[in-house]
Amino acid sequence: MPVLIAVIVLLVLAFALSVVLSVVGMAVGLALGLIGLVLKMLPVALVVLMAAFFLGGGRVERGDDGSVTIRFRRRDR
Repeated sequence: MPVLIAVIVLLVLAFALSVVLSVVGMAVGLALGLIGLVLKMLPVALVVLMAAFFLGGGRVERGDDGSVTIRFRRRDR
């Protein structure tokens, strides 16, 4: 009888470990998938932000010493 109880306990523990490992694996896969999606969308986001900057009146100027200045258009309130 004690052998049967030990086998049942081991089966329950193996099942619990299997569930925990699959949940952790799914969470890691989901996180990596979201990171991949962000990296795929990054160039699109940069183009949209640059277009919004220049269409909003922003400009980039280069100084005589080679420095770069980013100027935003001021909006009067």
